Amino acid sequence: MRSSTIKAPTMRKAQRRRHGNYWYVLYFFETLWSVANNMQFWLCAPCAFLSGAIALWTIFALLISLALAPLRFCTKRPSFSEQITAFLAPALNLQLHLVYSHDSTTGYSAPMLVVIHLFSPIVAFGVAIAAWTAAGFWFFSLILGDPGGHDGHNDGKESIVGVRNWWERWLSRGLRETNV
Repeated sequence: MRSSTIKAPTMRKAQRRRHGNYWYVLYFFETLWSVANNMQFWLCAPCAFLSGAIALWTIFALLISLALAPLRFCTKRPSFSEQITAFLAPALNLQLHLVYSHDSTTGYSAPMLVVIHLFSPIVAFGVAIAAWTAAGFWFFSLILGDPGGHDGHNDGKESIVGVRNWWERWLSRGLRETNV
């Protein structure tokens, strides 16, 4: 997971003196958009909207592919599965890229791509609810802090990463295992 390896920048005393009394505002904005915050923002709503747009694209691609299917008898065209994969794989790669996923492959399962893209708006709505719940937990864990002080990790950030991992597992079902 990439978010656990990136640490927020710290502001040194010399930097605090140079910025005067408002160093804490600059420090806040410097640390505001960490990778976990990007994931939190993405999973709260834009993910669901993009999933809806991709579902519409999937329906459009299926209709176009089915309408052009009779022409396959006249020319040498790729198979229906390869055609669907060519239409839908970039959308899956985009969604995986936006949640900082390291999953990559050259093989895709066309039926699973269709299923994932058609049902992703419904699943993304659940992910958005889970992300908002995790954001609330993260907010209160920032206020309360680590009760024991011995963990060394942020429980709120871990909850966001957990929601991200769940969304990544859903999207990764369209990837086919390749033995290289």
